[in-house]
Amino acid sequence: MPAHPFSVHFPVALLLIAAAAYLIGLFRMGIVFIPAAMIAHGLGVLGLIAAILTGRAAQAYVTRTPALEPLLERHELLAYLTTWVYLLLGVWMYLRKGKTSQAEQALFTLCFVAVTALMAWSAHLGGVMVYQHGAGVQLVP
Repeated sequence: MPAHPFSVHFPVALLLIAAAAYLIGLFRMGIVFIPAAMIAHGLGVLGLIAAILTGRAAQAYVTRTPALEPLLERHELLAYLTTWVYLLLGVWMYLRKGKTSQAEQALFTLCFVAVTALMAWSAHLGGVMVYQHGAGVQLVP
């Protein structure tokens, strides 16, 4: 059984939590929210890497159809794009930890929320592939 369906939910949840914590931290500038967001962010990126690796392995179980192919390509492209952007944002936040101005934190948070929207779109495409096209689903006799 492919591990991809099990591995995708953790990074999505962690990165949504990170986005919420960064947003709260932007307005509350407390000592709790930004470090919590950074931890969820880092764990989420590690989870995305695992999801990509399991997704590549899961492709062997998918019957490629003309309707499925463009969805799969977009899903994969968005997965790579969001992972790299989240990684770069993580480096930015790590290097600037404790030195960011309110304006820089706002720009960072805006970028993080934008890439989170892209991740959500990628997740949606994954759901469309499974629930509308039966990608990777075994038929029960």
